[in-house]
Amino acid sequence: MLGHMLLLHAGQVFDYAAALAAKGGPQGSSSPLQGASDLFLIAGATQGAPLEGPQKLKSLLLLDLRTAAAAAVEVLGSVTRDALFSCARWRLVVEMQKRLFASLLRQEVAFFDANSTGTLASRIVNDTEDMQQVVTSGAQQLLSAIVNASVGAFLMFRLSPQMATLGMLAVPCVLVGTGGAARAIGNLGLLQNDLLANISAIATEVLANVNTVKANGAESMELQRYNACQDASLRVLKKGIIAESFFKQAKQLLLLATDLGLLTFGMRSVVRGGLTIGRFMSFRSYLRKFYLALDALTDIYKDMHYSLVASERYFELIDRNPNIQTPQNKQGPPETLGALGALRTPFGSQAAASCLDPKAVDAQGRGPHGAPSQAGSLQGGSLLRGPIHQGGELFGKEGRLEPASLEFRDVQFAYDTGADTAQKGAPNNHQWILKGLSLRVRPGEVLALVGPSGAGKSTIVKLAQRFYDPQGGGVYLDGLNIRDLDSLFLRKQIAFVEQQPLLFKRSIADNIAYGLRQIQSNTDSWIEHAEAKQQQQQLQQQQLLQYEQQQQQRTREASYESELARTMLHPDAAAWPRGLLEEVVAAAAAANALPFISRLPHGVFTLCGDGAARLSGGQIQRIAIARALLRSPRLLILDEASSSLDAESEAALAETLRRLKGKTTVITIAHKLSSLREADRIAVIEDGRLVEEGSREDLLQAANSKYRQLLLDAAAA
Repeated sequence: MLGHMLLLHAGQVFDYAAALAAKGGPQGSSSPLQGASDLFLIAGATQGAPLEGPQKLKSLLLLDLRTAAAAAVEVLGSVTRDALFSCARWRLVVEMQKRLFASLLRQEVAFFDANSTGTLASRIVNDTEDMQQVVTSGAQQLLSAIVNASVGAFLMFRLSPQMATLGMLAVPCVLVGTGGAARAIGNLGLLQNDLLANISAIATEVLANVNTVKANGAESMELQRYNACQDASLRVLKKGIIAESFFKQAKQLLLLATDLGLLTFGMRSVVRGGLTIGRFMSFRSYLRKFYLALDALTDIYKDMHYSLVASERYFELIDRNPNIQTPQNKQGPPETLGALGALRTPFGSQAAASCLDPKAVDAQGRGPHGAPSQAGSLQGGSLLRGPIHQGGELFGKEGRLEPASLEFRDVQFAYDTGADTAQKGAPNNHQWILKGLSLRVRPGEVLALVGPSGAGKSTIVKLAQRFYDPQGGGVYLDGLNIRDLDSLFLRKQIAFVEQQPLLFKRSIADNIAYGLRQIQSNTDSWIEHAEAKQQQQQLQQQQLLQYEQQQQQRTREASYESELARTMLHPDAAAWPRGLLEEVVAAAAAANALPFISRLPHGVFTLCGDGAARLSGGQIQRIAIARALLRSPRLLILDEASSSLDAESEAALAETLRRLKGKTTVITIAHKLSSLREADRIAVIEDGRLVEEGSREDLLQAANSKYRQLLLDAAAA
């Protein structure tokens, strides 16, 4: 608005100055040019009337004050606008990324089988960035462009309706061209995003499997694949740049041609006396303002089209309902689910109420450095209550869990390979992974699944956790179809140790207690926590020094008592309830993980995972087993859990299984047939069917025993 006001005064000044210059200037002027210059300075305040003496100085001061006030308002408005839009932009980006990440976590496992992790991670960043531009920067520019275009058009028609109409002839051509260019450039931009996501996926995959790449000498092959994707991205980028440059230059050429036409028409009007030179110069200034605003509007439309297409991709993920869902009328609380009602949470109500926040536990319940002190204050009993190395009970007497029963009834299952197997019915026989499998796991027994590779053993345990739904038959927990149970509640009853477990980049204690120790999400609590950390920094340094001195004096004996005492002395123990920390150490002892944990610089508080402490496959396996034992599961599933264990750790796992007999249901899958001696029953799976089951002795004595044949094949290998 300040610019429009100055342009209006400038046009009036130009006309008046030209008239006075032709007459020799105002009285007292040394030259016509000097008179015109004086009049130009004061015309904004006097509307072209010549002034002299004090009145001239007063008018000049008024003009300066008006200009300064307008400039101050404009600067203040710009600062406020930029600050508000910037804050809104980042709030919007953060909120959109939170919602998208939450939506991805809701999806079923099959969704991640069909989509690259790197691609999904890239879409969290790229799609949200593309969307926010039209809402924040686009909205800011749109408001300014609309105001400038509206004011410019109004003043143009006010000065010369005929010339304004001629100037508007280029607008439809620009709008039509903008629509076509926006679609082309927008599609190229989305293709560029897909290629960038593919680049990210390739880099993530290669770097995550760099040992395999180097072991096979595939560095050059992977480099060529990465470079080819980068080159494809560059080609698309070049096409987009050329298309956008061509559109901009064509638009500028059209507006320039219109401007030249108006210049010719306007000069003829000035020569014929139909228009003054000042009004014509003002009109050209307004026309330039209008065209600049029109140019900004076309750019905003192009970006808006691009953002709208990106928003379709974003909301496609946001609105996607997972294929595995719980019927709304079946989401009852645990007490309405029959035998499942006997379940209690692994940790008591006091810890649950506080969300494991040490501030919520009263001062009497705190141990060293403010940690909750008495494990007994946490109601209920853990699976690992009592020192395991001393033969303590695996279950507490209070709140004892009943082991679960699991049954597969005529289950048929095939992985989705692109065809809609569930809709089309039975595919070709070789596509079925499970073919009418019926198997019952009794409460409290240890069942071993054996069979050749690809027989369907791992698929069975995935169906038990409802990672997938079978196309035929059903899976029943305590006689209830797991389709009727809340998926989260179902998985709280089950502990699962994968064949190749992964650790998060957190402490060993956090990895063992994963899913049980909640993280505060309140921003203020994080700030408060940071301030408390800063205040206690000096004290913690002293504690750490004392801890390190004591550590040097300790032996490396991996006993439960010594490691627990060492853990409680660590400064990080202040953030943990003592009862939970004791059970973390007990779980590590049960999994035979304390021998190597005690040799780490900070014990269970040592950072592990990608880019942290280097642990062997067997050590990672033992941490995963400790995580499973800590959850107090009603059903424990071990998928090749002993594949990376040494003889000592395997013996410790066998001892743990002996203690668990009758107290929790265990399903174990093992290729090491020597590790099946603790199994109450062995089920032989072959070609997706149960072909044999019974005790180890019965199967060895049976005629044509499949199990005995597996033993012979393993011995021959």
